[in-house]
Amino acid sequence: MSVNYFFFRTLYAVYESELTWKGLPVFHYVAGVHNFEDAKDFPPNICFCEEAEDESPECLKSGVLDLYPCLGNVQEQYGKGP
Repeated sequence: MSVNYFFFRTLYAVYESELTWKGLPVFHYVAGVHNFEDAKDFPPNICFCEEAEDESPECLKSGVLDLYPCLGNVQEQYGKGP
């Protein structure tokens, strides 16, 4: 049996400019600066930090995220992860 593990991660985009692509007007967006920022600098990213009992969450440095804690109840529904 094969199980797909899905996680959902909100990535923010910021409008940069209006362009023309293949003759069509389009809006150009770029990744938001907070997408991969350390939770110490951008608190909404706290769910990407590892929580230890009786200690404050340990966060990876900006630019790196551990998505495993944000799988939510996927493990409970489908068994252990990879």
